[in-house]
Amino acid sequence: MGRRKIEIQKIESDRHRQITFGKRKAGLMKKATELAILCEAEVGVIVFSGQGTMSLYSNIPMDDLLTKCREYKETPEVRHADPECPGLLAE
Repeated sequence: MGRRKIEIQKIESDRHRQITFGKRKAGLMKKATELAILCEAEVGVIVFSGQGTMSLYSNIPMDDLLTKCREYKETPEVRHADPECPGLLAE
């Protein structure tokens, strides 16, 4: 049995939303780990849940990664779903 395509919209059920968040967060962290290993990239991911819980992943010390980010002088590639978000470019 294959996977079915889902419509990307807010999940109304709190329980189902939390379950989906946990599964998708685990998948995101796995992809970040794979990117770091396969491409020798320095990767950092920061995720806040709907309840405000923060999760971090980085393959180098997060402080080093954040310092590198602050000191970066060129225009970064930025992707953001919300065109109204100040300071970020929309896709």
